[in-house]
Amino acid sequence: MLKNTLRALLLEDEPIFSEMIRIALRTEAEVTHVSSLKEARELYRNQSFDLFILDKHLSDGLGVELIPEIRTLQPASAILIVTSDPTLESIAHAIESGATDYLVKSPTLTTEIIGRVRIARGRLELEKRLERVENLIDQVIAPKLIGESPEMRESRELIRVFGPTRVNVLITGETGTGKELVARALHEAHSDKSRPFVIVNCGAIPATLVESELFGHVKGAFTGATTDRMGKIESAHGGDLYLDEVGELPLDVQVRLLRALQEGEIYRVGSNQRRSVQFRIISATNRDLGREVEAKRFREDLYFRIKGAEIELAPLRDRRSDVPALASHFVNLASSGRVQIATDALDAIADENWPGNIRELKSRIDIALAIVASRQDRFLRKTDFEFGTKKRSTSLSPNVRSSSEDLPMNAETYNETLRGLEKKLLEQALGENQGDVGVTAHQIGLSTPTLYRKIRDLGVRKPTL
Repeated sequence: MLKNTLRALLLEDEPIFSEMIRIALRTEAEVTHVSSLKEARELYRNQSFDLFILDKHLSDGLGVELIPEIRTLQPASAILIVTSDPTLESIAHAIESGATDYLVKSPTLTTEIIGRVRIARGRLELEKRLERVENLIDQVIAPKLIGESPEMRESRELIRVFGPTRVNVLITGETGTGKELVARALHEAHSDKSRPFVIVNCGAIPATLVESELFGHVKGAFTGATTDRMGKIESAHGGDLYLDEVGELPLDVQVRLLRALQEGEIYRVGSNQRRSVQFRIISATNRDLGREVEAKRFREDLYFRIKGAEIELAPLRDRRSDVPALASHFVNLASSGRVQIATDALDAIADENWPGNIRELKSRIDIALAIVASRQDRFLRKTDFEFGTKKRSTSLSPNVRSSSEDLPMNAETYNETLRGLEKKLLEQALGENQGDVGVTAHQIGLSTPTLYRKIRDLGVRKPTL
């Protein structure tokens, strides 16, 4: 945040006007006055200023001559040009040179310059705020959005532009491309960290309960409504509502959601009491909503309302250059830096199509980490990823090996097969360590919290001692 008092450099060689300006700005800025180009150069080359007030005509030249150098040395500063001959050509030349604004020498100069300086202060404060947001994105958000492909750089830039705003955003892309991560990045890019972020998976809620989930209900609204309940939209008031799989919303709920966005008000199910709400909606879908609109399965008016801006996430097959960086990140995260990927493995995984995108890549890496633990190795190698329809034999026990041969690779069974294999591997490792999760985690290169999560999510059975 800028100091309450701006540091201003006034370049004016007419004593009357210089005194008028200094008096007018006595409560707005700390003014340093010089009367020649030479004096001005000596000051701004050694000191920083928030604001420059430059007379156009001086005894030793034109004040606009300094603008290019000021813009190079102090690019964030505001520059006001003061002139007694405001021709269209001279004003255009000053603005094109980099001036922020201009003023005409007149009896009302003192009144006008106060207003212009306050405008400049507001612009400078806004730019400082935006700079802090951009630094936050660079330091916190960008590292989570891994990859330097043109597609990923474009996604980061769109987050940088729209994250700090209230513009609704639609995130599109295939399953597993990281849409929720982008939604969180958009939310985190806002300067107000107290704003709520509410997630709703529209595809995971029974159709009969979607309305109540979003808008809430009052006691007695339907069977089972034993108390008043706040909906997700109210919970997101003042912040961001993330609707994953937005294309799954029933048409009648779409109507109510559109009204909430347009009118800023909702009614809980079973209630006539209007409730004011203000929120940004971030939506995600792997469907082509344009086609859904044509097929009358999605309302056109809601489509254009939620599509204020669109971020389209490319599948991994279209940004293969990002795969090695993603793979290294997942391995480092899961193993706390204890395991690395060999070069041949990085090259091999970059050649894969990855139909399940980032989600599939992470799942395959988790399995590879479990496999490499059987060798007590610190490197994942090409053979640990079991590419193709024929799976290699490993040094694992026969019951695990037999289940890994001739694994079906069709889309319907792929993820289920991977989870089953990972579960067997983890159960074997836990059995060898008498169920000690800490020892097992260290042995297979996972952090203990990660292993506990996998035990829970996969339904891994611990050995009976």
